[in-house]
Amino acid sequence: MAYNGAWQCSHARLLTTTEMQEQGRYLIFDGKPPGPLARLLTAFAAMALAAIGLVFGVFFFLAFLVVACVVAAVLWFRLKPLRQHMREAASQPAGEAGESIIEGEFTVVDEARRPNGTGS
Repeated sequence: MAYNGAWQCSHARLLTTTEMQEQGRYLIFDGKPPGPLARLLTAFAAMALAAIGLVFGVFFFLAFLVVACVVAAVLWFRLKPLRQHMREAASQPAGEAGESIIEGEFTVVDEARRPNGTGS
């Protein structure tokens, strides 16, 4: 079989660049269904791709799970002293913690309405 500018096979042919531009397609089937060997090879290729995708999916899921567990453990141990301090502070009354509480009322006054009339 001589090469005439396009690859040829029994049920499909690759188009030349001009034909691709004219028709907007890359592969033309002549209507004949593929043979049993082509179907079998396609099925094996699909199963292999599915298996590879499954392996990569499981790997990435496990990697994400490990990273999430490490981040959770770091946060747990970093925040543990803070939680303990908050529990201790909550169990003590406010007066015993050495804190002074100032009670009072206030009113917000605009600068223009101040009695002395100055802005500061």
